[in-house]
Amino acid sequence: MRSRTPTPPTLSIATQVRAAFLQTIGDIKVLRPYWDRANLACIPTSTRNQDALMAEYQRLLCGSQLPHSEKMLTLLSLFGLFGPQDPASMASARDPLNRLLRTAYEPFGGTAPIFTNIHEVRVEVCLKEIAAYKAFLRNNLGLGPSHPYADRSEVLDGKLAGNGSVEGNTNLDVYIGGDGTDGPVHVFIEAKYLSDISQGIRYSPFRNQIARNIDAGLSCVTGGQRNGSGIGTFWFLLLTPRCFRTDAYGGNGGSRYDAFAPQLSRLYCYKMNDYRDADHLKADLGDWSLSKPQWQEVSRRIGWLSYGDIRDTVVVKPLLEPVPLAAYEAACGIMGLDRP
Repeated sequence: MRSRTPTPPTLSIATQVRAAFLQTIGDIKVLRPYWDRANLACIPTSTRNQDALMAEYQRLLCGSQLPHSEKMLTLLSLFGLFGPQDPASMASARDPLNRLLRTAYEPFGGTAPIFTNIHEVRVEVCLKEIAAYKAFLRNNLGLGPSHPYADRSEVLDGKLAGNGSVEGNTNLDVYIGGDGTDGPVHVFIEAKYLSDISQGIRYSPFRNQIARNIDAGLSCVTGGQRNGSGIGTFWFLLLTPRCFRTDAYGGNGGSRYDAFAPQLSRLYCYKMNDYRDADHLKADLGDWSLSKPQWQEVSRRIGWLSYGDIRDTVVVKPLLEPVPLAAYEAACGIMGLDRP
């Protein structure tokens, strides 16, 4: 009787992604620069260090939910562009990054930054609580009830009357900093794969996540609203799958999912469309007092990039050596990043 050739075991999706991810980066330690402290004055002193962040990402890498991890998807995309962030990698990434930024801003007449030097790319960046927003809440809510829920109103009343934290620090997904043709460039990025933005914080149910990130970024570059010229160094990007990008930001180019109206399926689709109008932006950032031209300038500095834009850039003009590039493409394919 002829013996059967044993069938090799089928590897789980998580195992396939893990292998491709490690083939792409080589060693997780090369990612340490992504977890370094950003060179921003608005970073709190009590932020997590590199070792803590690396340990968290190591757990994600080894976990069964790796194929669904937005953090790992985002880090993989960034590594495809910026590699280990050594001087040669950053120099090679400059022109591709500038092309991507034009994709994110120019379809709707926005203002794209032009990097001449990229200094740092950081993930999990903690930005200080916005003092002006707490003052805005206090001035507009007065003495309670300050929240629709009685228990939270009681707590918020106490916080507004004293020195307690209301909103807390803002956790930014990605920060890219460097020099541009007109001075410093600060790009603040919120990354969403299949999740949506939060529509409120614990003690302020009317505050959406994009408004909070824009508020925190603007506060950071203006020294807490003390230096209005800092607005000229600020940009905000939403990073999502291409299928969700609305026509107001260049559209999705046609998607296999269009029958399900993905461009109407997320809160961020509506808020990003809102912020094309400077008056809507002003309404959601009530703690700022800017002139109409300044509000219009901020609106032009809000852009939308897709994971597919990054993948296409990395693959079309390879920024990785052949073996890690093949692994990068494999990981992108398995994780659905970013199916048209």
